Amino acid sequence: MKPIDKLIDMYTTPTQAGRAIGVSRQVVEHWIKKGFIPYEVASKVQEKTGGSITNSQIWCAADKAKSALKAKKGNQN
Repeated sequence: MKPIDKLIDMYTTPTQAGRAIGVSRQVVEHWIKKGFIPYEVASKVQEKTGGSITNSQIWCAADKAKSALKAKKGNQN
């Protein structure tokens, strides 16, 4: 399960997840749309989830998502 999916699973809604992390619902919905949690909030997410979602899980998922996006853009040319 991707960290963003796990975050929503833990907090039930983007609103509740946002409150727990200290960001707006819209920010969490943007993460859902992108498919990953940004590197910049990895430590905060790890802290607020009590380590259920770790920095390394967030970084790995973000790297995979960004690599997939680059590959997709490369195939469009």
